[in-house]
Amino acid sequence: MAAAAVVEFQRAQSLLSTDRNASIDILHSIVKRDVQESDEEAVRVKEQSILELGGLLAKTGQAAGKTQQPAAPHEHVYERRSGG
Repeated sequence: MAAAAVVEFQRAQSLLSTDRNASIDILHSIVKRDVQESDEEAVRVKEQSILELGGLLAKTGQAAGKTQQPAAPHEHVYERRSGG
């Protein structure tokens, strides 16, 4: 995964000046991938992609519409029960 992600990240960077939307799409695909915590290179590439994508989305005014965080797994644990 890491080697492919590195190549894709480099491609996204090379497209910044010619096709910003393609670069954003590539970075999105890298960010959405699940990576193993033990794969340090994959984690590093994903972190770089997150930072790069955030900067691009902020520059293009798309940050509010594109960055959606999934619900945290613990959010539903504390639901109130009626009755006692």
